[in-house]
Amino acid sequence: MIDIEHDAVGHAFYDYYTQGKASVLLCKIKDIGDDIVPVGYYFRSYAEMPEIEKTALSMCSGHILDVGAGSGCHTLALQEQGKDVTAIDISPLCVKTMALRGVHNVFLMDYFSVTDRYDTILLLMNGLGIVKRIALFPNFFKQLDSVLKPQGQLLCSSFDVCAVNDANCHNEGMFYKEVQYQMRYKNVIGRPFDWFSIGVNKLRKITEANGFSMTVVKQSEEYEYLARITR
Repeated sequence: MIDIEHDAVGHAFYDYYTQGKASVLLCKIKDIGDDIVPVGYYFRSYAEMPEIEKTALSMCSGHILDVGAGSGCHTLALQEQGKDVTAIDISPLCVKTMALRGVHNVFLMDYFSVTDRYDTILLLMNGLGIVKRIALFPNFFKQLDSVLKPQGQLLCSSFDVCAVNDANCHNEGMFYKEVQYQMRYKNVIGRPFDWFSIGVNKLRKITEANGFSMTVVKQSEEYEYLARITR
């Protein structure tokens, strides 16, 4: 869990929802530089979502778990569609914000602490980064095996630069990039954390090595792709 004094994203989201605006949320990327996070984007409506997200939401069925739900925009869209969805996040203020926004089932919880079983697990907006590092994927799939129902599915997205820009990449979708982020909002400084993006074929190889199967559902011109993973 993120302790509240280091919950930079949570503070930003809570301010945006309760005050209608937020100060600058800064993302420091180690060895690369700083980037400004557009807080308002995380409060988009279903109509404002990119096609990859709309496709993922349309595929959700049964008992759904939205992992790292953030502001709750995907959870709320699923609720509005009458679907049975639970949201979890490790940020206490994100959880509070989601509850204020009307998310019915929201819990302060880490993916690796989940014990209930689900038909659909949702990891959007490069959500696979919760694995932290490529080498830790076996732990992720071990947990997936325990929380995914027999005919269940994981819907997840990541970024594959090679799939879109072949002229500058010749490793046939085996791209991956591990980075370290640190968030800052006003005087709240988050703890550094690891994240990554992974290419289609690299993810497929890892998925199959851990006893699962992967299909690519959709790809965008912004390097993002939506994958469906099943047993």
